[in-house]
Amino acid sequence: MSKPILIIQHAPHEPPGILIRMLESQGTQYLWICPYNGEKYPDVANISGLISLGGPMSANDETSHDWIKPECILLKNSIRAGLPVTGICLGGQLIAKALGGSVEKNHTAELGWHRIFLTKIGLMDPILSAAGNDPLVYHWHNDTFLLPPDGELLARSEACERQAFRIGEAAYAFQFHPEADAQLVYQWLSAQETDDEIRRAIKANNERSVQDQITQRYYTSTGEQSSLRITAAIGALFRDKPSTRLDPAIVQIAEEAQTGNADVLLTFHGSGGLGVGLTGKITGSFILSSFKFLVFQDEKNSLWPIRLDDVTGLKLISKDLTQALK
Repeated sequence: MSKPILIIQHAPHEPPGILIRMLESQGTQYLWICPYNGEKYPDVANISGLISLGGPMSANDETSHDWIKPECILLKNSIRAGLPVTGICLGGQLIAKALGGSVEKNHTAELGWHRIFLTKIGLMDPILSAAGNDPLVYHWHNDTFLLPPDGELLARSEACERQAFRIGEAAYAFQFHPEADAQLVYQWLSAQETDDEIRRAIKANNERSVQDQITQRYYTSTGEQSSLRITAAIGALFRDKPSTRLDPAIVQIAEEAQTGNADVLLTFHGSGGLGVGLTGKITGSFILSSFKFLVFQDEKNSLWPIRLDDVTGLKLISKDLTQALK
């Protein structure tokens, strides 16, 4: 894509998580803005897609957040123009509002790792079905969206009847957080006043829908695997790079590294086109739409879903990460 994908972050503690690593690994250019800091939205003619992230504010609170109305206009224009658009939690609610739906309080808060259940349409959807029929995914919300006209419901949960919807083939709204891995969840759980917020939520709501910190941490290693697969599938929306022939040497090294739990140096083009090199481990792999993805954990313990044909180089390296092995 010659124009960048726009990433909209609504709060300092709500970064794109796995999503930014997905874009980076497949070489997709992006523009990352924070409207709460006064940064302006670009014109829809200057972007090739849009990702709207979560936030603690209400989508209905236009008085306190003057960026909500212009973002809704941008979302509406982007979807009308046929651009790929993804909204997460608050971002999904803003999509609903922009297209004629609405946002209201859910009957209970939903916080922690909970399963979603796919509708008949969701079971056939290439993104929602990426992690199976009832994947364990992360939630942190009090509000919920009501679908706009032409919205197709893709998933529900025990605590929330509307977890995801689709408009056309390229616009998606998620109530849950597909970008959340252990690193991001632990960051949220470590934030000041989180314990008090969770205790208040447990007291005021259905205890089954709000997990305490111990429970959330227990399920994180399982839940983040769903996040990786769903995020990898989202990547196809924002991808214009054609598939390339797999290098047999890279395929062989990837298999050896995964089997032997070895350290590797992995390289890919990156969003800037200058090449990115990472050291870490290949901790797993999965197949989506006939493409193989590596689960790569870098030295900072960040997880990357990297499509194998995007890998430009792969070397086994010694345990001290200094001497390459032949």
